[in-house]
Amino acid sequence: VQKETGTTGMLSESTFSGTNLMELAVQGPSADAVMTATMAIINRISEVMGVLSSGDQNVPSGDVRLKVVIPKRAAAAVIGPGGQQVKNIKATTGIRITIDTHSLPCGDPSILEEAVCLIGPLNSVRPALETVVRETANLVHEPWFNAWANHSNAGKHVPGLVLFEAVGRGGGAKGKGKW
Repeated sequence: VQKETGTTGMLSESTFSGTNLMELAVQGPSADAVMTATMAIINRISEVMGVLSSGDQNVPSGDVRLKVVIPKRAAAAVIGPGGQQVKNIKATTGIRITIDTHSLPCGDPSILEEAVCLIGPLNSVRPALETVVRETANLVHEPWFNAWANHSNAGKHVPGLVLFEAVGRGGGAKGKGKW
């Protein structure tokens, strides 16, 4: 996959903060290359394991629970004004998107990232994930982007942090949660 797409994939040696999951960072020369590599990985995991569950229990065969970490500004763009973009994604693909209510600093406290979960049929995840990748790629020229892209919260312990413990409940004042 890496040779075909020009991407690199780096698997963390420890779990991501607030989860029992390893982090796989996929970086590449373009959003299309990252998307192609990521979908190849998703499809292979689903083929071998029968489902991509991201640690969730009782995920039906043919469904996916894909958890990704993106800059906070990209997460806001995925939501869209008044939640319109995630509502459109759900209506057109059947994929539900949840964004965890916790923001994690990326070294510099002004650079924050958020965890996003895509939930639904595997055969519909591509267009929803394309939106997430596109909104992230739109920020590539921001002065902080490289610091974010080269930072990982894997192996960092944040006391009391549990990501996605409230999936399915609204996020309250921050406007995050289930759509």
